[in-house]
Amino acid sequence: MHLRHILHILETCENYHFIPIDKSELKNDTLMVRDGQKAMFVQLSPKLSPQTQVSVFEISQPEIVQLCQEYLFRIADRVGYTGRKRAKIIALIQERIRELQE
Repeated sequence: MHLRHILHILETCENYHFIPIDKSELKNDTLMVRDGQKAMFVQLSPKLSPQTQVSVFEISQPEIVQLCQEYLFRIADRVGYTGRKRAKIIALIQERIRELQE
């Protein structure tokens, strides 16, 4: 359902972007920015125990939030998220939805 929701928003809102990142680029952390107002940094600890530890840092200082947003835009520009790249991302999500339905 989550992927369907992302797909619907991508198809109806030109200013919404979803940029899948290759697994080789993934690390144990995630950065999210909401409307340039707040940022969250989520970090998974290395698997030293059976339970994974998660640390969440909320950032509300405007200058740091802006830097986080600019960092995410640089990643998006490198990966590409408009034109043919956007169509490819939509096709990738549609394929993933089909795989999950099987």
